[in-house]
Amino acid sequence: MSIIVQICRSLAYLHSRGVIHGDLKPANVLQTDDQVKIVDFGIALEIRTPEARARYYTPGYSAPELKEQRPIDHRADLYSLGALWYALLMGEPPLFMLGAERLIRFALREVLEEQDGANMAEVILKLLATSPDSRYSSANEVIEAINRMTGNTYVLETRETAESYALRVQFVNREVEIETLRAIWREAKDNRGQVVLINGESGVGKTRLVAELEMQAEMEGARVVWGQCVESGGEAYHPWREVLRVLVRYVETKAEATMQHVGPVLATLLPELWQRDDMASLDSPVELEPKAAQLRLNNAILRVMKATVASRPTMIVIDNAHWADEATLELLRFLTRISMPRGLLICVVYRSYEIDDEHTLASLSEGHVHRLPLQTLSPEVTADLARSMLGLKQAPALLMERMQRATGGNAFFVQELIRTLAAEGRVLRRTVAGWEVDDRALQETQLPESIQQVVRRRLIQLSEDTRQILVWAAVVGLVFWEGTVAEVGHVTRAEVRTGLRELLEQGLVVVRDETAFVGEREYLFLNPTVREVSYESIAPIEQKQYHSRVAAWLIARSDEGTGEHLGLIAEHLASAGQAEQAVAYLRRAGEQAVARFANTEAVRYFSRALDLTPTNELVRRYTLLLAREKVYHLQGACESQLQDIDALEELADVLDNHRRRAEVAIRRAIYAEATSNYPLAVTSANAAIAASRAAKDVGQEATAHNLLGTALMHQGEYTESQRYLERGLALAQESGALDVQATSLLHLGLAAYYQNDFVNAQVFGERALCLFRESGDPQSEGMTLNNLGLVFTDYGDYVSAKASYEQSLQIFRDIGDRRNEALPLGNLGWLSDKIGDYGEAEIYYKQARHIAREVGNQRIECGLLSNLGWTFHSQGDDEKALVYSQQALDQAEEIGNQRWQGYALNNVGQALVGLGRLAEAANYYQQALDLRRELGQHQLAMDSLTGLAQIALAQEDVEQAQVYVEEILPSWKERGLEGAEDPFNVYLICYRVLRANRDPRAQAILQTAYDLLQEQAIKITDAEMRRSFLENVAAHREIIQAWEQAQG
Repeated sequence: MSIIVQICRSLAYLHSRGVIHGDLKPANVLQTDDQVKIVDFGIALEIRTPEARARYYTPGYSAPELKEQRPIDHRADLYSLGALWYALLMGEPPLFMLGAERLIRFALREVLEEQDGANMAEVILKLLATSPDSRYSSANEVIEAINRMTGNTYVLETRETAESYALRVQFVNREVEIETLRAIWREAKDNRGQVVLINGESGVGKTRLVAELEMQAEMEGARVVWGQCVESGGEAYHPWREVLRVLVRYVETKAEATMQHVGPVLATLLPELWQRDDMASLDSPVELEPKAAQLRLNNAILRVMKATVASRPTMIVIDNAHWADEATLELLRFLTRISMPRGLLICVVYRSYEIDDEHTLASLSEGHVHRLPLQTLSPEVTADLARSMLGLKQAPALLMERMQRATGGNAFFVQELIRTLAAEGRVLRRTVAGWEVDDRALQETQLPESIQQVVRRRLIQLSEDTRQILVWAAVVGLVFWEGTVAEVGHVTRAEVRTGLRELLEQGLVVVRDETAFVGEREYLFLNPTVREVSYESIAPIEQKQYHSRVAAWLIARSDEGTGEHLGLIAEHLASAGQAEQAVAYLRRAGEQAVARFANTEAVRYFSRALDLTPTNELVRRYTLLLAREKVYHLQGACESQLQDIDALEELADVLDNHRRRAEVAIRRAIYAEATSNYPLAVTSANAAIAASRAAKDVGQEATAHNLLGTALMHQGEYTESQRYLERGLALAQESGALDVQATSLLHLGLAAYYQNDFVNAQVFGERALCLFRESGDPQSEGMTLNNLGLVFTDYGDYVSAKASYEQSLQIFRDIGDRRNEALPLGNLGWLSDKIGDYGEAEIYYKQARHIAREVGNQRIECGLLSNLGWTFHSQGDDEKALVYSQQALDQAEEIGNQRWQGYALNNVGQALVGLGRLAEAANYYQQALDLRRELGQHQLAMDSLTGLAQIALAQEDVEQAQVYVEEILPSWKERGLEGAEDPFNVYLICYRVLRANRDPRAQAILQTAYDLLQEQAIKITDAEMRRSFLENVAAHREIIQAWEQAQG
């Protein structure tokens, strides 16, 4: 009988929410221990019309009106309840035929003769009435009939189901929001993945809105996974770790994302993956610089998501994202820049007032990112919400007025207030007919004026033991574990489980699907306010004791190698007053955060450690300051970085340590170079040289020489630069530091390249390449190969250039360095442009641009847009050329890159010439010319002058064209046209202008252009590449034709 009563209570609750199950049968009723659950709400949620419902008719269990396609109401479920009850007794459902009612009554009396079978038969038969009007009117009436029949006193609802009215209230005034969310979900399933940002104040109903969609998504067969951000930020990717622990179970059999591909990379977040059999033979991923490593990890996470949505649509919820750690925010940025896979929806839930306009969540704005703000409820809607929870058609005006005044229209506040009043049983009382309001009690009761007061009053309703369990859990944090609570309270796990069972029933905590500790059940406070109120009740002296116990528990169970919980341990140690231990853990937590790309968290850990370190512990403070300064450098936080450098310098002087003085001077030189303050970089590097000599530290002296040489190179002092770089190389060789040697060679090659000394640029580059290979640094090897490709390209050895770019590209792909992959791809496009293979150039550029957008590198994307403009112009499609060139110009202006502004202005000009819009083209060429002269780019200025000369010639103003050419010729006589963007086009236009003016120099210009062209072609050893270079590039082809005509 208990089973039937529990089903009745569930149906009463569903029907009060306006939900008709529609398919109640044994397969959809589950019993675990003493609890009964109704499952499979597919028909309830999806099937709306009688015709559609009829297709799901289950013989023996479905009401006749369902089969007959008549409109149905909640009484159809009562019919199914009667059939289910009959089947439990008889072993099969009733089958109706002529005289069936009499046979059913007889059969039941035979089985239930000693259990008052006649009365039970009457109850079941009334449920099985053919006409809905002849059945019971509600599930509660069925419970009352059972009580009369058996003499029992089954309550209409348990405390759990009574309070569930506040947990699963009807949506009020959220119809627009939920429909918007459903539309976004449909778009994600049918077309491409979507991101939706749901924001509002605490308690406004954000999580409830997502839960409403979650229910629909799960009924549709989708997978829903939640990740919870925590107030301290947590470790890097904190909520994504929870999500990934679920998702990796679904990628093992997917060819496109097997654990062999993504496992070693994901193991940096989930070390337990190394315990898997299929990863035993795999190696750790190649070490990359932080940004590239983070991008590789983000791509691995994306591959996991792609694999999971290939089998089932997936909805990922990142809750409390206003607390999100930096790496989590960076992953969201990454996902919004790419084309997300179809079937993926990411819901990001956060409090709007917890972030400012500069926050990442405020700046996400790609096409597949949606914003869904939730407002507080109006007085009318607040009243609707309260009435829906209580099942009242009309509630006393005084209750509604006082509730609105107390809650301010905050949905969570309203729900908690009603739940509290219901639990107290004075103002709100449950009767057979439903909830009633006691007017006298209402007038005598002081309603709470804050959510904290509501929570306090609600917690009073818990048993004393359960309240204590809640307090101990609050010490651990928003997320806690069963074993930790037992340790804090020094009680048994059985006692903890008893308290947690009541907390689960009251909807104060939930069990997590995954846990950070094997064998430990993990829980989450459903609302932070509950934790805050519980924690506030602890005396300060007890807080320290409890935090010490939590820290000890975490230390005993944490993996020292991965350090996943170092930050959490440190915070508990600090709260316990164990400052020295806390500092040690905070330092390690900061180092781990840097390794996992969580720079903001690293700064927080190092800063917290500094706060806890006494001012007289100079060496420890120096170490922590140096660690934080390096993170500031990674972040580009120049002002904070400089403050730390000044503090480090002061400590180095107090400690009177030359090695530390050299170290600080090196850090200041690095800071100065990053901020383009080259005079300061020179001064600081010289100071570092002096201090390192005093300390007799050859390695530091080598680094300081490299920094000095690099700063001088940026100032154009190439001779001095080379001298210091060579000295740095010698010192690095003396110290045996391969990385410093390789860096010295790399910079020497760069200095030679800037001086158009391509031979030495190649020599130094190749020596650096050998050292990087010897030291096992594939990332630097790839960068060096890319730089050598630039040297080969300018040197005219296109075959070697292509080989270098392709090797560089392959290395970056092999090690998963997505960030740098765009560089050789773009350069391969540039090389294809140079030989006239414009179709291939377009492909390379577009691939590189996709990656540049994905990684958020606007500078590289800007250059690629400009190059695409050039490519389309070269193919004669000046409409497209103008579009891409204008985009490049807009982006260059946005990011303040004047070099690329010059290229883009020129490209807009040449596209406009192709379209016959000469006056507009002249304006853009003039802007490019002015900018390049201002920047001292005199060789590139020749291309802009050439464009102006071409326009003047087209307008038959040969005299003005000659003026422009006369500005070009002195550079040609002095150093040729090396450094021009398109030197052969410059030669060609100069020749045409001089010839139009019958200038005798025309023939010499043409001969020089032809000779240089043939000289360049000879360097191209690939016959097809050479043919394309001579025949497919318009300027090259026209120079040859003009020369042949001149030869007669």
